[in-house]
Amino acid sequence: MPRIAFHSHTTRSLPVQDDLKLAKQTGYNGIICTHAKIQDYLKNNNQKNLRELVKDSGLAVFGISNIHMDLMKINEQKITAVKRFSRLVRTMKGNFISITPDGRRNREKERDNEELYTHYAQNLAVLAEGAEEYGVYLSIEQEKPHPVFSSPVTLTYIINKTGKDNLGFVFDPFSYMVADIALEEVETMEGFFHIVYLSDLPDKRNLREKDRLIPGEGILDFERIFKIVHRCDYKGVYALKLHSAYRTKKRNRQLLREAREPMEAYLEILNYL
Repeated sequence: MPRIAFHSHTTRSLPVQDDLKLAKQTGYNGIICTHAKIQDYLKNNNQKNLRELVKDSGLAVFGISNIHMDLMKINEQKITAVKRFSRLVRTMKGNFISITPDGRRNREKERDNEELYTHYAQNLAVLAEGAEEYGVYLSIEQEKPHPVFSSPVTLTYIINKTGKDNLGFVFDPFSYMVADIALEEVETMEGFFHIVYLSDLPDKRNLREKDRLIPGEGILDFERIFKIVHRCDYKGVYALKLHSAYRTKKRNRQLLREAREPMEAYLEILNYL
């Protein structure tokens, strides 16, 4: 059975130490932790405390997600941040960090497409080199539809232009559906993804982040999704990502247990592809 995790966006109101406890109680192999939760923990603790916390749990923080960056301009501060969190995640048994592009749509529209793609590729290559120093993947992740990074075809093109083997993206089918990207376009993607998020979507037109459902509760064609994953020879972690603003620990525990069973059932499909 592939390794499974849950994204700490699912338990957004809880600190990272509670996420690790929940993962252990509910049978997950670890968590994907948001950059915001890591930063909150480090306000009153240091990185050594965090590493020991993860080690004592016996689990892994497979990745640190959603480091927001304006990719139009890269400076030493951003490069240092990528290196810092790459080093940290590596010590917690993880292998990727993800950056979320902050859209500057007006500035982007002023440029020729090829000039824009080259600019992004150059900046992403610099950041990927920082992660590469620690043997960590750098993934591009979107929270909202982005004029450039929403398209799998364009994203693949930009990644190829960087020439960096450790640069890729988060494969989140829900986000592509929110951005009105058809599965036919998703099927053209190359295997550049470092993590796969699992959540279902309801049968409605205007999807929002809070509409994420447990796999099996919606209309997403998981067999088709897993065929893409299989074709790309993906061997990494599958992470449940739901939306949760306010839940008690008891409800979180119940939710994660209820979600794990259909996740594992769907992942059995991989054995027959």
